[in-house]
Amino acid sequence: MEGGQDRSRSALHQLAVILVAAVSTVASGMSLGFSAIALPELLRADSPDHLDIDEASWFGTGMASIPACVYIAEVSDQSLRGMLVTWPSIGISAGILVVYILGAFLKDNWRLVAGLSAAFPILTAVSTLVLLPESPLWLLSKGRDRDTELRAVPGPQEALQAGRQLGKLRALTLPQAWKPLFVLNGYFFFQQFSGIYVVVYYAVDIILQAGVSMDEYVVTVLLGVVQLVAGIGVSFALTR
Repeated sequence: MEGGQDRSRSALHQLAVILVAAVSTVASGMSLGFSAIALPELLRADSPDHLDIDEASWFGTGMASIPACVYIAEVSDQSLRGMLVTWPSIGISAGILVVYILGAFLKDNWRLVAGLSAAFPILTAVSTLVLLPESPLWLLSKGRDRDTELRAVPGPQEALQAGRQLGKLRALTLPQAWKPLFVLNGYFFFQQFSGIYVVVYYAVDIILQAGVSMDEYVVTVLLGVVQLVAGIGVSFALTR
């Protein structure tokens, strides 16, 4: 009975820490989706901040680099890891949806949307610094005291043992290392080349040029909802 309670507390602790890490990616999603709702205003000939087509293309090719997936993989239990590593993607989708909704309500005020989008990373940065302990693997790599500091996150003990027994290059020869490496990189290759982020960056313009009869900002919000719901569905499917 006591062992089951300990496991439950450990799982809840992991979920709380991972949730903080995943929420930090919402800001990345907001930055990805911002160009979609700002460009229609910036491309208007009478806009005080008018951009030509070339300048607009630079405005919409931003990049987001997030360590949340790596952190979550390092601190999560093996039984939950498959689902939890998808949470950063859900966070990005949620951020895209949030900025699309802001754009729908604040169509002619992209500066206010930019200000709100810039404020969110401050909150997540503070929560990350205050609430997230270092991952077990990072502490191990730095030679930190395992018996004290590693208890802060009850994480994957099998990964700690593997880290002790194998060097980094040799570990990549293991099937449990190179198989996921090729599968995931193949997945991201096809994801990127499908053009999903072109739609994210230019959603409103694409809808306008497609001649959709509905309000272009409402359709953009619906696209964001579909992306978020699909991400949540995939997260639960990975547990199966």
